[in-house]
Amino acid sequence: MKITDFTRKSKLVATDFLIGFDGKGNPIRVSMSDLATSLGVTTVKAESVQVQYSLNKSSWHTPFVEGDRYMRVKCGSGAWSDAICISVSAYETWKEQNGGSGTKEEFLASLKGEAGASVDVSKLKLSEMDGYKSFTAAVEESIDEAVGNYQKAMSAKIAAIEEQLKVLTTAERTVIALKGDQDSRNVTFTADSTFAAGTSQLFINGKRYVAGSDYLEVKNREIVLLTHVPEKDDVMVFVAVNAEQG
Repeated sequence: MKITDFTRKSKLVATDFLIGFDGKGNPIRVSMSDLATSLGVTTVKAESVQVQYSLNKSSWHTPFVEGDRYMRVKCGSGAWSDAICISVSAYETWKEQNGGSGTKEEFLASLKGEAGASVDVSKLKLSEMDGYKSFTAAVEESIDEAVGNYQKAMSAKIAAIEEQLKVLTTAERTVIALKGDQDSRNVTFTADSTFAAGTSQLFINGKRYVAGSDYLEVKNREIVLLTHVPEKDDVMVFVAVNAEQG
């Protein structure tokens, strides 16, 4: 018998044989059924699996629909499993703990607690504390730098004004204090003493303002600014001949 005498098959059945030869060239025949028995192979029948869904654990259906909170499973002809929660709602959980009753308004009210009750914060944790600390440190550093730069700018501004006053102030002309709100709205300021008309000089942040074009002298006691509205941080210096000392 030749190999070509065998019928070609794509799938073995129980009545087929596995054929081989031993070390002496003698043929060996093993049936498929004997081989399966010796290996302990048993036939396994697959069972169908059924799945149902429910909103309230009492009315079941297939397929899943939006709002379903439970599912149950059955294999073959076996019994259905217990309801398995597949959607967790804080309100529904609270409702179940209260015997299945309670409105959403009552649930929200329960979260507020009693008036005046203390809150336990011992277990509260700030997530990513290291990142928060780095952020606050960077903010503080930026604020410190900004304040430092502002202080340096103001010091330089005042120093420049004082230097100008050394040159512009004479024996007759002196610094006279001005009264009035520096609120970005007020433009009228009153001098502490009467000054001689036409002798005034006004400096704001070191810049000289010219009488008659930048501001007006009024009754030898007031000035009205025309080209600038003083702000809170502006440094104003008014120089004139003090008429009360004549």
